[in-house]
Amino acid sequence: MTDDGSTIVALHKDQEFPYEFSKPLPEESTEDKSKSVLRMSDHSEVKRVFKEMKPEFARQQLSSLTLTTQHRWFPRSRDKKAKKTEMNRPYL
Repeated sequence: MTDDGSTIVALHKDQEFPYEFSKPLPEESTEDKSKSVLRMSDHSEVKRVFKEMKPEFARQQLSSLTLTTQHRWFPRSRDKKAKKTEMNRPYL
C-alpha cells in the first residue's frame, strides 16, 4: 500500500506447472471445417448463386455485404470503349 493509502500494489508470481501434467491440444476434426460457412472450399457454389441472379441484384447484395456503395461494383465501360490510338511519336 502506498503512503497515502490510495493505491494497493500486489505481486502475483507465475506458478510453476510441470510438463508431465500438461495435456495435448485436441485435434481439429475435418468435419467442422467442411460445414463452416467462412471456410468455403467449393467456389462453384458461390458462382452458382450469383450466376442465377440479375446483375442489378448481385450488385445490391455485394454492396450490402461489403458496406460499400453500389458504384464500386459497376464495371467501367468507358475503358472498354476507348479507342486505342498509336502514338505519332514513339519517344513520347
